[in-house]
Amino acid sequence: MSANRFHLLLVFAIAWFGLNSASAQISGVITDASTGEGLPGVTVYLPERSMGTPADGNGKFSFDEVKSNKVLLKFSMVGYNTQTVMFNRENGEHLNVEMKPGIYQIDGIVVMGGLFTESQKTPYQTAKVTADQIENRGNVSLMDAVSEEPGVDMISLGPGITKPILRGLSFSRVMTIYNGLRFENQQWGADHGIWASSTGISGVEIIKGPASILYGSGALGGVVNILEEAPEARGESRSYFKSEYHSNSYGLKNEIGTRGTSENGLFYSFAGAAQSHADFKDGNYRTIGNTRFNNRVFKGDVGIQKSYGTVKFSFHEIDQNIGIIEDTELDETRATSSTDREMQLPFMRVNDRFLSLQSTFFTTENSSIIANANYHRHQRKEIEGGFGEVDLGLLLETFNYDAKYKFNLSKKVRITAGVQGFFQSNLNLEEAADILVPNADIFDAGIYALAAFDFDKLNILAGSRGDYREVRATTPALEKFPMPGPEGSTSASSDFSGWTASLGATYRLGEKFLLKANGAKGFRAPDLAELYSNGRHPGTQRFERGNPNFNREENYEADLSFEFNAQNVRVSAAGYANYIDNYIYFRPAGEQIGDLTLWTFDQNDAFLSGYEASAEWTPLKNLTLYHNLSYTRAEDRETGNALPLIPPFKTFSRIKYLYAQFEFAATHRFAADQNRIAPDEQITPAYQLFDASVRYLFDCGFTRGSLGISVQNVFNETYFDHSALTREFGVFNTGRNIRLRAAFNF
Repeated sequence: MSANRFHLLLVFAIAWFGLNSASAQISGVITDASTGEGLPGVTVYLPERSMGTPADGNGKFSFDEVKSNKVLLKFSMVGYNTQTVMFNRENGEHLNVEMKPGIYQIDGIVVMGGLFTESQKTPYQTAKVTADQIENRGNVSLMDAVSEEPGVDMISLGPGITKPILRGLSFSRVMTIYNGLRFENQQWGADHGIWASSTGISGVEIIKGPASILYGSGALGGVVNILEEAPEARGESRSYFKSEYHSNSYGLKNEIGTRGTSENGLFYSFAGAAQSHADFKDGNYRTIGNTRFNNRVFKGDVGIQKSYGTVKFSFHEIDQNIGIIEDTELDETRATSSTDREMQLPFMRVNDRFLSLQSTFFTTENSSIIANANYHRHQRKEIEGGFGEVDLGLLLETFNYDAKYKFNLSKKVRITAGVQGFFQSNLNLEEAADILVPNADIFDAGIYALAAFDFDKLNILAGSRGDYREVRATTPALEKFPMPGPEGSTSASSDFSGWTASLGATYRLGEKFLLKANGAKGFRAPDLAELYSNGRHPGTQRFERGNPNFNREENYEADLSFEFNAQNVRVSAAGYANYIDNYIYFRPAGEQIGDLTLWTFDQNDAFLSGYEASAEWTPLKNLTLYHNLSYTRAEDRETGNALPLIPPFKTFSRIKYLYAQFEFAATHRFAADQNRIAPDEQITPAYQLFDASVRYLFDCGFTRGSLGISVQNVFNETYFDHSALTREFGVFNTGRNIRLRAAFNF
């Protein structure tokens, strides 16, 4: 029996024998801090148990099947600041929670690998965007909505192809977490986006900086964690319908779902969505050909909540067709009629299927086990020569596992230890005409431990991790794909191993001031394309070649931050420095192979540094002002050249006002010139954009929901975003877009 299979069996065995612990009750009352009256309808949520309940008509609530001595609770209600409380049974079994009127909807809970802790106690720099914020921002893609956070940006190849940038790092250096485990979809490709659906999610959590301790290779730059929506409260059910229309690309999206939880803890959730967009128009009203796309999503979850824990089984499928814009678009446009959404050559057909099992078992009053596993099937076809042909076809199958044991060593010390890894197979489809990367089997395993020390004013989080990865590659056909290395080779292999560590602390200076410091050593093993690519990439019209002799990337990052939190003011500022050894980057080699330009991967040491800050002020009960800014400087330490695709200095401002059942908002985005560029880049001029929105919230008894209209790029500016790959083709970003949206809950 392999070591990893033994670890998994051991985890489930411990969980099984711990299910007979007795349960207990948590109860309390929620009141308005200014009046002292009970608040009915407040949502009380236990994130670690995926369990929630509404407060009754007097503001009282209770949970009958919670046996842990320490429990994190979140209290939220429209018109009141969201509040988090760490319940300690040793301090009494009845909670008195006072909520302050306001419109802060900040979720102060960090999920971060299943740790579930208060964000103020976490030394990592994190941000969270709620589902409500995502839906109200009017963006076409999930990544576009998240990119409004400081230090977060995105790479795009049109509206249908986007992927995140965290503090200047992107591609395989940023890990996406979906259903609690890593999302693998050949992210190394410039035309391979992360289209993780916003359907059925509660929000997105962003960890900025190395998170390799918790997630392993690929989290060197940070993590985008897509959080699933929590089950309904016991005895509650809900159905909903959402629809939206985008004027710029004549885009349509419809979503329908139903969810509920029985009195005995059985819960379910089913949702489906379909989205379709024609080609987008820039600020000059020019239609940019072949930027059309469509996708379909289905999600089904079933599970059970009991005193011993929660188990959930999920099946999710995302099916996409995405047009690929060509570098000759300005000379020979592929635009047809403005409303045409039929796919045309070239385009990608992408399908993702997930089978997931997520479980949490509370073995004693002071310990729990989290065991997650999933199977992810990702198939990508790039179709260029004809609709019945496949130019590039890849099938990626990944089995992920993550099992961790959490326990309280004492009142002030919490320990988390776990095993994590995946088995992966990459296969070129037989009908594919081109082969860019070889067939490959990848084995990855890691073991880690974290210790949290909670004192009165000081919180410390320390951890260490060891990892091993092996890559075994074989050519599908030597005449079509010569392996890099000795002539005539049909196979190759690479092994990577090492350890990482992190140490961070938060220190409270009085009731309103907080200092955070964190140092981490992260890593990333080179991806399959960086090691073994050797062929034509239809989507980018390049000949790409890897290097099997690459070492793994390692980074050493330190960041320091400051936070101020008062009743109506929140301010934060952070600075960071990031040294990366063996940084892998992509560049043109200055030669041709046939009619294609050869692009190769190189490896040098790099240094990134920067800062980010945000401030939020509520001068009046229903008025909020928000502003953030961020800047990253990145360079090759050996040549002094700037690294490619680094966003310029950016700011984002928002004003939001609530009046009766209406919500008004206006935003301003500014990006400075990016004149510090890599050798093969061009200077990007500055731009500024204005957005506006209004939303009406209604409750008719039989249904409640919202009606909204938002306008992005109000003045229809023509601009280039430095991280948009279409900039290389001279194609401007999207012009004015008016979005109409309606949502109904039954």
